[in-house]
Amino acid sequence: MGYCDADDVKAEFKELDTSTDDAALTDDTIDSWITQADGLIDTYLAIRYMLPIPASAKQAKQLLKMICSMIVTQRVRDKLEVKQVRVEGKQEVRTNSRKEAIKMLEDISTGVLTLIDVPLATSAAGVTSYVSSNSYERTFKRGQDQY
Repeated sequence: MGYCDADDVKAEFKELDTSTDDAALTDDTIDSWITQADGLIDTYLAIRYMLPIPASAKQAKQLLKMICSMIVTQRVRDKLEVKQVRVEGKQEVRTNSRKEAIKMLEDISTGVLTLIDVPLATSAAGVTSYVSSNSYERTFKRGQDQY
């Protein structure tokens, strides 16, 4: 099951018709994009969390639903050549929800954002490894003979 469905994506658009054969987008196309977005999301999540996300992690699932919907919605906008524009003063700012979604996924994978009630990924031996900044001097140094 995907993080979002076609109805979630279509809810972002007032008049998106996918039911006719001559429609600009079909439900199959949107479902395919959702599957691709799910794969992208899973690649970021797998760095830090155990997959699949448990059903009990309702807040995490809502966040991932929003992220998946943002990614697919941007693809629909691009396909339809519809740009969402906000006017701030005299300047037009185009929003790109895919970039915002990718930034959130990067923050999740690095631990800046935390998925509540989702177990962290560990190796088979039960050891988690990650890069950490600390004050310890490294034993092995670049550019020096160490044997």
